[in-house]
Amino acid sequence: MTLAQNDYSPAAEQPIYQDQAPFVADPSILHEPRGQAPLGSLEGLQKSIPYQEGFIGDLWQLGYIPQKLSSLYPTLVFLILSFLFFVLLRNRVRDRIQLIIFFLFSLFVLGPIRLALPFGISSLYGVVRFGGLVLAFFLLLRSWKTAFPLLLSSPLLVPLLLYTATLLLSFLHVLDASSYMSFLKLAVTGYLFFLIGFLALERRADLRIFSTFFAVSGGVAAIMMFIAFGFKGIYQNILKALYPLEGYLKLLFDLQRGRLTPIWDIEFLGQFLLYRIFSGYRSSRIAAVFVFALLCFVVLLSNTRYRVILLLFSLAAFVVLFKKTQLLKQFFIPSILFIFLYLGISNLFLEVNVFDRFLLRDFVADRLPLSIRAEMAKESLAMAAAFPLTGVGLGNFIDYVSFKYRYHGVAFDPFYALVMDTYFYPHNWFLATLAETGVVGFGSLLWLVWRMLREDRDLLNSTHRMSDRALLSVFMIPTWAYLLGNLITNLYTSLPLVVLFWFFRGMLHRIAFDRLLKP
Repeated sequence: MTLAQNDYSPAAEQPIYQDQAPFVADPSILHEPRGQAPLGSLEGLQKSIPYQEGFIGDLWQLGYIPQKLSSLYPTLVFLILSFLFFVLLRNRVRDRIQLIIFFLFSLFVLGPIRLALPFGISSLYGVVRFGGLVLAFFLLLRSWKTAFPLLLSSPLLVPLLLYTATLLLSFLHVLDASSYMSFLKLAVTGYLFFLIGFLALERRADLRIFSTFFAVSGGVAAIMMFIAFGFKGIYQNILKALYPLEGYLKLLFDLQRGRLTPIWDIEFLGQFLLYRIFSGYRSSRIAAVFVFALLCFVVLLSNTRYRVILLLFSLAAFVVLFKKTQLLKQFFIPSILFIFLYLGISNLFLEVNVFDRFLLRDFVADRLPLSIRAEMAKESLAMAAAFPLTGVGLGNFIDYVSFKYRYHGVAFDPFYALVMDTYFYPHNWFLATLAETGVVGFGSLLWLVWRMLREDRDLLNSTHRMSDRALLSVFMIPTWAYLLGNLITNLYTSLPLVVLFWFFRGMLHRIAFDRLLKP
């Protein structure tokens, strides 16, 4: 069935189910040996029951996922840790706004832990959304006399308003309103953190404070993931107890495929540690080097191609901008030894390594995803041709896809509902925008990105001190990596990365646009 045959409506074709048989309750279903799928396992259960909205929650109610902790206990722990965070750092971070920003970003290190809080907040990510809304509103009230004139005269205003208008107008052809609202909420959250980054930065020297925070955050996340690699059983039990079921299953699915997925995307934070190594005190460099090596090791253990590509891009960009090309000679032999160490550990414990994935040796894991992305790119162009002005609707790409994929040849095979999210999107923010918002939305996004990159070029050209140039680059590079990554994967659907991108863009825009900003 093609898009033309389907007349651009949801496919009426029903999936074919196999192994239709009663399932057997088994409390150990998530601990079956790799490659086996007994009928009582989650894999067998997903083969025998059609997926429908609420299916994952039904598994929880049926007892297939142990309810070790209710949301109440993680909520109590969260409140206690939050109190300790503010008590311990209130004297170290004098600016209370910065302290709140650090707190919100620290939550990403822990991931989407389940909570039971007022205002419908059900996870740590919900705390970030709500905290961003309150903080942005407060900052606007505090500095409305200076903020509004600056924002209204911003060169980013017109392309941003045009892009936002296309997001709203795309509702005309929406088939799934809940998906539309979810993606719109994600975009609004990004805008809020752009405002926070723009308004919270009062002097350029604050960038050093933020760079230290993100270096520490990347180090903490890397250490946590390395411990998780050493104690995978305990790690899985903690995730099972604290995470929403869908988030837990995604991480479990990656582990079964030999991928240690970082809770936070630490490949975007490596250059902050490099900056600490070259600009920090000699006494702290040894620790920074150790943590940086650990971060690179964890990214390699993720055995995910795009993470390795973005880490290498970020480090190369920093070396070029900071003019430290001699490092390539100094670290050549240590890097070779480091790679051999990774290969030995990854092949022994995870049974796969990222270099084999680049060589496309596994058809299902390596080659098939690339061919499916090519099909999704064709679908994007076909949708744009059918709806050139408004697109198919924000977040509704999957509802117009006619391409049918069966994981291992069977609908609802192991974790089929999870890989649908991966395979039924074009892995390209720009193609998705073209399909979902039309030609105008696509053009406005390109215009917005061009203005941002031009802003970075002008800012670097006007900065003559190498130390200041390096400091600016560590905030620019993650935004470039985000744009690059969105050419090959679905980074635009990740709340932590959307927040990080827009927050950094807000700070950089304030520095580039507000010439009266204190040094």
